Amino acid sequence: MEQRIDTAQPTAGIAPPAAEPHLKIQALISRIRQEVPEDRRDALSAFAKAYTRRFAPEDLAETPDDILLAKVRSTFEFADSRGRSPNAVRVFDPGVAVDGYEAFGSVLETTTDDSPVLVDSVVEELGARGLAALQVLHPVVGTVRDHAGRIERVTPARDADHRESVMHI
Repeated sequence: MEQRIDTAQPTAGIAPPAAEPHLKIQALISRIRQEVPEDRRDALSAFAKAYTRRFAPEDLAETPDDILLAKVRSTFEFADSRGRSPNAVRVFDPGVAVDGYEAFGSVLETTTDDSPVLVDSVVEELGARGLAALQVLHPVVGTVRDHAGRIERVTPARDADHRESVMHI
């Protein structure tokens, strides 16, 4: 089984992000601009760029546009729903009717303030329980949350005062 781990540093076998976003990412951002309410567009667009940043070009090419948008929206809504809690975890079997996509197996998502070795810890715990990670997406994003804890803005993690780790496994 293939495991892809997204970290803050480029990983062997994964090309660094290109200066111009992949055409699939450009199409994703265009759909967000057309389909998402105006007050959420900028935050979701920035999150989508972070979420897809280390996708291998062949993975992007193989992922239908509707599914890519559904995964990004679902994961963003989950991270947004964390509010002021220190962390949030969910395990679910995505379905088209509710989540907009299906997965081979269950999905584990976490969101918390960023700290070292989060991905390794979660993947090792899964392995210790006899579970395999088929895909690991790990955007680290800068966030600005409003007084209620909703994400107002997503910024590049490097320049952020507050960084959050989001894992989609």
